[in-house]
Amino acid sequence: MPHRLTPPRPQAPLRALGAFVTAVLLALVASAALLLPDTTVQSVDSMSGVLEGLGRTLDTELAGY
Repeated sequence: MPHRLTPPRPQAPLRALGAFVTAVLLALVASAALLLPDTTVQSVDSMSGVLEGLGRTLDTELAGY
């Protein structure tokens, strides 16, 4: 008895497209996660003088009263 191959389901192309889009999104998230620590460190470095400057401004303003 010959074995018949079943025809592909119509959902197969959509499933493959969904898997591809998911893989691309995961790759983008992974690359963003690798860049995030560098951005965070730069942000913290630039904010380190903010509190000192704020303290000086408040001292100057309060000394006038």
